[in-house]
Amino acid sequence: MLEAMGMLESRGRVILDSSGNLMLAANKPAISAIIAGRSRAGLTPATPDPTSLHHHVQTAQAIAHGDADAAESHSRCYVEVVLGEVRSIG
Repeated sequence: MLEAMGMLESRGRVILDSSGNLMLAANKPAISAIIAGRSRAGLTPATPDPTSLHHHVQTAQAIAHGDADAAESHSRCYVEVVLGEVRSIG
């Protein structure tokens, strides 16, 4: 589980740093805390969900190609999943 969490955190840092958006990059500590909290709540699988992984990879590729619309679209897919989980806990 910790290995999967480390992979998620690493992907998140790369995406945030690569975005060129200083505000997003400044949110790394909060996003790491969310990932850790999801793990403690049993919401982070030992093996990353293939759909989530796909959207993370597509987000990173869109950022690398300067395609802001695709990056936003793919990142919204996994952010919506996390928001739904957070809302169901609270």
